[in-house]
Amino acid sequence: MAHRLFPNTEREPLEPKEIVRRLRAEFDFVEADADAGTEVVADMIWQFQRMQVPQAVIEEHRAMLGKAIQIVVSDREDFCDDYLTFTAMPGGYPLIGYSSRQHEDAAAPLVERACKILQYRAELV
Repeated sequence: MAHRLFPNTEREPLEPKEIVRRLRAEFDFVEADADAGTEVVADMIWQFQRMQVPQAVIEEHRAMLGKAIQIVVSDREDFCDDYLTFTAMPGGYPLIGYSSRQHEDAAAPLVERACKILQYRAELV
């Protein structure tokens, strides 16, 4: 299971740095790693090339290199299943994945709080 986050209104998604700023105002532990975000986007580009995705999609993602941020959120640094992790990309809608049903259940209150602070809604995908 996973949740995709979307703005509550018909506005553009928040930029990755703004997502980090807002999450840091709400949560005690927010790890923001731009290098890891770049790796995620680079891996996506590699997969797109292998799948022969249209060049426009590949170029769109190349423009995100150096701008995406891998984010980990929790209320404590020594978290177990009570955390969220996702990559925020410019113009993108974050996808929060879970390692297990237990992880999803433990993270549910964090998803609600993250949505509130970001003014987003979470949809199961």
